[in-house]
Amino acid sequence: MPRIGSGLDRLRWEKVREIVLDVFADSPIEIVVCTPAGSHDKQE
Repeated sequence: MPRIGSGLDRLRWEKVREIVLDVFADSPIEIVVCTPAGSHDKQE
């Protein structure tokens, strides 16, 4: 999935990431986050 909410919506990815991890904590689903090439953000 892309870094939802942290582009045009201007949300802080760090906070969105916490929410995503919390929502899927008890799920067997593996979440893979895609970061655009050339992004200056830290990769996880």
